Amino acid sequence: MNARCELCGSEHCSRLFKGQDWLYGLAVQSEVVRCDDCGLIYLWPQPVRPLDFYPYNYAPHVGQPKPASADVACSIGRRRGLLRKARLANQYQQRALLDIGCAAGEFIAVIRALDGWMLWGMDRSERAVRHARQYFGVDVWVGDVPGLPLPNRSIGVVTMWHVLEHLPQPLAALRDIARVLQPDGVLMLACPMVDSWEAWMFGRYWAGYDVPRHLFVYSRQTLQRMLRQAGFEASEIPNVVWGYNSAKISSAFWLRKFPAFRYSPFPLHRMAALMGASAAMVFWLLSHTFGNRGSVAVIVACKRLSAEE
Repeated sequence: MNARCELCGSEHCSRLFKGQDWLYGLAVQSEVVRCDDCGLIYLWPQPVRPLDFYPYNYAPHVGQPKPASADVACSIGRRRGLLRKARLANQYQQRALLDIGCAAGEFIAVIRALDGWMLWGMDRSERAVRHARQYFGVDVWVGDVPGLPLPNRSIGVVTMWHVLEHLPQPLAALRDIARVLQPDGVLMLACPMVDSWEAWMFGRYWAGYDVPRHLFVYSRQTLQRMLRQAGFEASEIPNVVWGYNSAKISSAFWLRKFPAFRYSPFPLHRMAALMGASAAMVFWLLSHTFGNRGSVAVIVACKRLSAEE
């Protein structure tokens, strides 16, 4: 079976590189390719059982452990990022929120502190859902998109924080989300951006590829096009997500090329933290000087109303 682009339907693509799992070292048979017609980057062939590539210790599914001293910056940055996302959602006068890909429930736990919200979460991982219920007491269920078990126009805000790149049918998923959103509802999502300074610098070692868990990798152009095809008008909100954690992970992947770091976790961890902090500062300066090309885009999308709405 030939590759076929999810965005434009083209069967013409170019190989970028052989896929490799830098995070867990799992065997990968796929390649990272780019559509020759629209530029969408995707993994081909897609894994038949994609959930097999989320191991037992996959961090988002088990919650974030108490950080070591070297990870304090990551922990603080992650907490501030969750707060910024919650405050962004709170700007919209909606009170019913569904967090798709809620993982261990950390975002729901943060936004729950803002009064007045009715909150639900959904994730493909049974373990993540159990963790969210046990440790945060949030109302979540195991499920997937497309296939939301919700009535039309029943949700005010849908959030997808680093989820769309994991979905095997992203366009169909976005259309299902548009179905359940109220006419004045909003979709908020975050995705790694291949047109970022970080992706340019690290190449195949960029954390945003995350083979084989990221089935699609978006640029700002291809993401906007997919949202329009699903019935949304979208705009990017700057300065919600900062880049240290992504730059640190990309640095660690790159450093593993060298034997001195490949088999020495402690020096690797220390050097990646230093290199990631330096790189994140450079990327921040470049984006503010030459235009926004951050490693992660936070998008707020509103439904385009049809005549009957």
